[in-house]
Amino acid sequence: APDYSVPYILRKMLGKNEIIPKKLRIVNFYGGKISPDEIRQIFQRYPNINFIYSYGQTEASPRVTYIERKDLETRMASCGKAISGVNVSIEAPRGECLSAYNEGEIVVSGDNVMCGYYRNESLTQSVIINNKLYTKDIGYLDEEGFLYVTGRKDNMFIIAGKNIHPEEIETLALTYHEVKEALACLKKYKQVMGIVLYVVAHDLTTVNKRDLSEFLYENLEDYKVPREIVVIQEFEKTSSGKIVRRKYEED
Repeated sequence: APDYSVPYILRKMLGKNEIIPKKLRIVNFYGGKISPDEIRQIFQRYPNINFIYSYGQTEASPRVTYIERKDLETRMASCGKAISGVNVSIEAPRGECLSAYNEGEIVVSGDNVMCGYYRNESLTQSVIINNKLYTKDIGYLDEEGFLYVTGRKDNMFIIAGKNIHPEEIETLALTYHEVKEALACLKKYKQVMGIVLYVVAHDLTTVNKRDLSEFLYENLEDYKVPREIVVIQEFEKTSSGKIVRRKYEED
């Protein structure tokens, strides 16, 4: 049977020199995003462990997709294919199913989908339509059916009439060598609403904000580039290691 973890714990493992028990052969992790660079480090450090990454929601009992190490090594941004008996599709706002590489809402159907929220019919009807679960997560499928999660509808904000998913900015920032963790949000900056990027540096050192800003400018459309970069020591997190996003959006 596999052992279970979340990305937060895996990051802690990378920072320790403790010996991992030899009997540990399979680790299923889920519950948050993890950068390709971190996955590469984990694979290098633990070559004999089959790491399995999963995507799911409580409303789907909870697993929806999974990807094993052999596939994750070449698809580090993916969270895998649908498990047996589950169907995953991508839908546009108007309800039509989208083809490969087209981004839209992730929709799940199968016997794993919940009947509804207890004594909350209105909330149930907002996410369960025609026996399908509308996850509010944004993503796409490739031509082989591997799922890629790129954002969440609840986190999306609009600048100059254009939709922006902060996860895109955060994922790019995590590829910069000095950045360990990142969170982008829409806030008032110098009396104008703009994107603010909070980052935590590797090993509690520092981040060259000018160089990071240039890196983001080179790899993002202009309207997605943060107006301000704020370096902090650590993020406030939930018990499962997820960043408490609302705290930084409201500060």
